[in-house]
Order: sequence, then structure tokens, then C-alpha cells
Amino acid sequence: MNAPPLPERSAAAQAGTAGTGPVRPRMPFVGALMYVLLFVGGLTGSTALARTTYPSPFGGNADILDYFAHHRDAVLLQGVLQGVSAVGLLVLAAALADAAAGRSTDDRAVHPRLIAAAGGLGAAFQLLSALLGWVAVRDTTQSSPALVRALHDLSFVTGGPGAVIGVGVMIGATALALRGALPGWIRPAGLVLCAVALASLLCLATQSAAFLLPVGRFLGMAWLLVVTLLLGRVGRGPRSAGGGR
Repeated sequence: MNAPPLPERSAAAQAGTAGTGPVRPRMPFVGALMYVLLFVGGLTGSTALARTTYPSPFGGNADILDYFAHHRDAVLLQGVLQGVSAVGLLVLAAALADAAAGRSTDDRAVHPRLIAAAGGLGAAFQLLSALLGWVAVRDTTQSSPALVRALHDLSFVTGGPGAVIGVGVMIGATALALRGALPGWIRPAGLVLCAVALASLLCLATQSAAFLLPVGRFLGMAWLLVVTLLLGRVGRGPRSAGGGR
């Protein structure tokens, strides 16, 4: 009548979890697709609406103030789409953390926690950046050019290095956590992208490092799309062999 020892039962459960992969294999890809498509849609949509690109914080004061004064709808469109994109990033971080935890045999594994924390931080910075754009085009704000410029700079710092570093660390932790379930090139590529994202913080010290932001952001998006698509296939395979649910 004695029950099986708890450690043996726990080990079996962990082994079963590690073999079956994430419970919802499509969820990471859905989150990645939502994050990427809405972010890119915000950039392209606002550019088409304003017929000019969003101003760089390294540009002249006159160009920045003119953009926020005459392209309110473009700023709002970009803010809405990138704000919802941040929700997709949050979903993605949670799904990747769940996948990493499902493949770990250590209850104290740091990678799932780091994935969730870094992804959540990146999503929070991106959402804050989107909200700051709404404030910058308010009529009361427009009466103070210095305030508009300060909001633009703050939007850049949060949506640029802040968000990119968060996503980069999430990518690095994912590459380490899922290295056994994905092709061999995934891990070094993810770690390189993590290093690029961290190095993008140098743009606050020198404009010449600003190119690291789009490199880290858009190559990181491509990496996430590929990895989550592969992860979904890996997740479906073992359940099909075992009978599934």
C-alpha cells in the first residue's frame, strides 16, 4: 500500500515532460508572428501615411519637431501597432520560457526565468516607447518644443536600446535552453545576436554604433521566427509518435 517514492515519480514526470516538448507547440510561433508583423506594420504604415520616415534622435531639432507637429496620425498608427506588438512579444516570451522549462530536468533552471524576465522587460520598454509617442503629439505637449524633443529621446531610449537588449537577452537564453532540440547553428547565431543587442547600448555614447540597433532588432526577429517555427515542428513530432491527445 506504500506509494512510490516522490523523487522517482518526479524524475519520471520530468523525463516525460522533456520528451514531449511544449504543451502548445504553435504558441511560440504565433507570438513571434504577432510581434514581428505588427512591429514592421507600424513602421511601414506610418512611413506610408507620413510619406517620410520616423525621425532619428540624432537628427536636427527642426526635423523632429516638424514631424511630430504635422504627422500626428502616423505617430498614433505606429504607436498602436507597436503597442500591440509588445503584447505579442510578451506572449512569445512566456511560450519560450514554458518550452525551456519543459525540456529542463532542473526545477531551479535559470534559463526559463531569464527568458521570461528579459522578454517581459523588452515588451515593457517597447510598450512605453509606443505610449510616449501619443503624449508627444498632444496639443498641450506641442506648445513646448523642449518637451517634445525630450519625449522623442525617451521614446528612442526605451524602444531602441531598452527593447533590443531585452529581446537580445531572451534570444541568448533561448539559444542555450533549447540547443538540444534545434539545429546546431541556432545556438551560436542566437549568442551572436545577444552580443550585438548588448553592444547596441553603445549608441548612447556614440552615433556610429547606432547601426547595431536595426541589426540586432531585425535579425533577432528573423531568428525568432525560424526558431519558433522549428520548435513547433519538434513539439508535434514526439506527441504524434506517442499517440498524442
